Amino acid sequence: MLWDKTNRRVAAKAAPKNDKDAYAVSITAGSSGSIRAKAFVSHVGWNGPVRETVPAVWNAKERMFEATPRRFGHTLEERGRLKAALREIVNHGTLEELEIAMREFGILPGSPQWIQAVQIWNDEREPR
Repeated sequence: MLWDKTNRRVAAKAAPKNDKDAYAVSITAGSSGSIRAKAFVSHVGWNGPVRETVPAVWNAKERMFEATPRRFGHTLEERGRLKAALREIVNHGTLEELEIAMREFGILPGSPQWIQAVQIWNDEREPR
C-alpha cells in the first residue's frame, strides 16, 4: 500500500509474497476485491468506520491501482464544509474551481459523481 498525503490518494501495488510489510488482498468473482490493511488506513487518517467501495483507476505505467477514498483524511466537519463549497462552486464557480474542489473531496475524474457534477455545472450555465 502506498499513499500520497498531499493529494490524499492511496495506491495498491503488487509486492513479493515474502514481503513482511505487505497487506493481504482477496479477489472476488468479477472485478472487485478487498484489502485487509487496517493498520495502514489508520496510520494515514482514513476515517472509514464501515466497509466502503472505493473506485480505483489502473495506472499501467506504475502497474498499480490508484484511488481517493471519499472519507480519507476528512472529519465530518470538513466533509460538511467541502460539500457546501462544491454546491457553491457548482452554482457560481468556474469549471477549473469545480474540478479542484472535486479532487479535494475525493471525486475521481471520469467517475459517475464527477460526470454528474460537471453536467449540473454545465446545465446551470445554459440559457433558459
